[in-house]
Amino acid sequence: MALALLGLGLAAVFQVVTMQGRAQAQARLHLEALRQAQNLMDQWLEAPQVRAGSFKGAGPSGMAWRVTVRQVAGEAPKAARPATPGSPQQPAASSARPTSRRRPALYEVAVCCSYQLMGRDKRVCLVSQRVGEGEI
Repeated sequence: MALALLGLGLAAVFQVVTMQGRAQAQARLHLEALRQAQNLMDQWLEAPQVRAGSFKGAGPSGMAWRVTVRQVAGEAPKAARPATPGSPQQPAASSARPTSRRRPALYEVAVCCSYQLMGRDKRVCLVSQRVGEGEI
């Protein structure tokens, strides 16, 4: 009887130690992903210019990252529409609105860093906004 209780006690201790090791590994990886995401976010928010798009790479530790930038407010670039039959003619180039002007636009910056833990994909994402210039 005492031997059976000892065996159960050792199994429980082994399980607790194993769970603690997994939790420490998960916390370490999550913290590393969070630090990398914060560093990337700082770089993108402090960059002199921003443009919409999706960008990806890997950090020094090999952890994969993806940055997605999209314009959420402000005027998007205006494209010239071709004249359709029966519609008024497009204005001459000299009287057309200049396309080189820029106005402030609001961009959303999303940074995600991913890692694997025990065969499962995990991800840390940060989202922020910044003002940039949008063409009009």
